[in-house]
Amino acid sequence: MERANGQGWSLVVLDLGVDLTTASGRLIAQVMSSFAEYERAQCSERTKAALAAKKRRGERLGRPRLAQPGVVRRTVFDRDAGQTYERIARALTAEGILSPLGKATWQASTVRRIYTSATSVGQEAS
Repeated sequence: MERANGQGWSLVVLDLGVDLTTASGRLIAQVMSSFAEYERAQCSERTKAALAAKKRRGERLGRPRLAQPGVVRRTVFDRDAGQTYERIARALTAEGILSPLGKATWQASTVRRIYTSATSVGQEAS
């Protein structure tokens, strides 16, 4: 609206029936814009409150972990014992253990993500 006004061209919002060339049309558009901004802020507050409530209840946030619990435990154990992500990936591949997405070949980056997720604050290597 400001750009249109600054460049000297008129704006008419047909689907809302708002004519920004009139004082009342500009007022209506500004009120609608304020309510839209208010709703975005309310949505953000509700989302933050819901996530905080889940965290207080001890629920895991984010998408579900796809890796099998035994693989997660093993990954944490092997990494804490000093093995590299690449070596753990090669061992899992050699033993025929499928990756979380069902692939026969493991990547070091997948092992790293599993380890990081399992050892991050508030998470357990379930």
